[in-house]
Amino acid sequence: MYLQTAHRVVTESGAPELLHKWKQADRASNAGAKPLIPLTAVLTLFVAHALAGRPITYDELASTLRLRLDHDERVLLGVSHKPGTQDQWYDRAWAAVNRVIALVDPYPGPRNVILRGGAWESFRDRTQTPAYAANTALMLERFDELINAVVQASISLVPPDIWSAYEGSIAIDATRVRITGRPNAASANGDRSNPDPLSGRYTRLGSHQGLGAGTDEAAYELETAVSIWNRPGESDRFPSLVTAVTMHNPGQLIGHGARLIGFHKRLGFDRFLVCVDRAYNGGTIETFHVPARLAGAELVMDYQRPELGLQGWYEDLFMVDGNWHVRWMPWDMVMAGRDLEELNEKVARARGALKAASRDEEGTRTPEQLKEDADNRALVDSAPELRVALLKLLHNRSRYRMKPHGLPDADGAQRYTYPNEDRPLVDATPLKRRQSVTIPMLIPETDAPPRTEAPRPSGSPRKPQPIRFLQKFAHNTPEWDAHYGMRNLVEASNRLLKKGTRFNIADPDQRSGRGYAFTYLSVALVVVADNIHRIRVFFHAEAKRADDASKPKTRARRRKDANGNPLPRRQTTNTGPPR
Repeated sequence: MYLQTAHRVVTESGAPELLHKWKQADRASNAGAKPLIPLTAVLTLFVAHALAGRPITYDELASTLRLRLDHDERVLLGVSHKPGTQDQWYDRAWAAVNRVIALVDPYPGPRNVILRGGAWESFRDRTQTPAYAANTALMLERFDELINAVVQASISLVPPDIWSAYEGSIAIDATRVRITGRPNAASANGDRSNPDPLSGRYTRLGSHQGLGAGTDEAAYELETAVSIWNRPGESDRFPSLVTAVTMHNPGQLIGHGARLIGFHKRLGFDRFLVCVDRAYNGGTIETFHVPARLAGAELVMDYQRPELGLQGWYEDLFMVDGNWHVRWMPWDMVMAGRDLEELNEKVARARGALKAASRDEEGTRTPEQLKEDADNRALVDSAPELRVALLKLLHNRSRYRMKPHGLPDADGAQRYTYPNEDRPLVDATPLKRRQSVTIPMLIPETDAPPRTEAPRPSGSPRKPQPIRFLQKFAHNTPEWDAHYGMRNLVEASNRLLKKGTRFNIADPDQRSGRGYAFTYLSVALVVVADNIHRIRVFFHAEAKRADDASKPKTRARRRKDANGNPLPRRQTTNTGPPR
């Protein structure tokens, strides 16, 4: 059953045709014996092993090829009926896997030794050559094309009437994929400590790029795009699946968010939401925001505190906390979001200081410490009232918010209509009277408008491009909270992929090959198996919902008669007037 399902997905993905095309392009001639294990069979076996909960190791692959396949399954895969020992099938599996890897490996090099000294310097210099860099770019394109073709083929198992309910919104995030061995030196000049010489270091902090701490781990990061509900709470209309993947060294995610969006768009979506964390919107606009906008994506994202408040301007408009507002909005409203974040941070620090002070023995606090305790207690006590006032300012921003008119154009421009001038809290002073304005995707570099009450964000001498902050919903509103909360779906998805009782991509012992190519191939095909599992779980839950709906709503009485049967319910009496 697992093998047939895996074969169907791999065959319908177009992967066999891609592998054949690349094989023909890379080989000098068609001479040579026919392989005992075809290239397509490797992908199928990887998916089938993941579905069956078996490790993707050469020893397990050899056991499957030698013992677990019957005649019809060998014919289905095109695997030779030639007999052999476990060691012989191990070698055959190793050779077949490496034939696939040779067609897509962006970082070819030694993986059976740890490079040190001159050996590492020689290989490192080779990776800096134009020829190696060109091969890396080509192979990354091939690899992502192959993997995402199979991932998206697994989605085709969802019946069209179910999948058609999905409107295309996704959340994207990265998750750690550990590899065996110690992490390499943080410096490119340092000797290697891992048989995979180009693998990175992972840390849980910051951008996740390890810089040499003793707690760093040898790892890659798998980027996934996961389908989210059309609207918060719609959890029963379609399954939440991984729609696109990429992989990279920890912290080196530049360009990968845009690649995920590009592959996701191939499923046929023209306009869709993308929920991201700060790691993505903190990148450059050329590598994420602009490609995402041109692909039809509208972002839902959060900001660091210094980024809140005034984020850009265009003619008589201000970009404030991700949305366009008229420039005559009161300044305390412009800064309300930043003030609220600052208040929350101060209160958190005050609570922490008070908790630490409570551990000191009575009578040991100095007068200065007692005054600090009193100030912290006063801040904590006044915080609710201050928070209510700031939230009221955030709520009143809606009177000054520009209203999107239709969808963004193909070039990323968006038309907006002005808010109702009868409802502002201060007099309107537009530069010129008009009902609407079209804001281009990129704003010309101009000076700040007159009477700006604060310097440019972060003290930048140049005008910021508002697209870096632009998002669909007003930040910190209930609508934004509900949609940004759906980013939990990608975090839950990555957590399930690493769960030990499921597919367990967190355990490097579940795969025996070394290097970026084997790791990416095995982990991504585990994602395919997980998609299949999620589809199965969705329909089991759907069947249970239908079964529960068909059951009577009235439960049996707890009291029973002498024979142990529930007592009948009392019939409703007619208390109306006689007729």
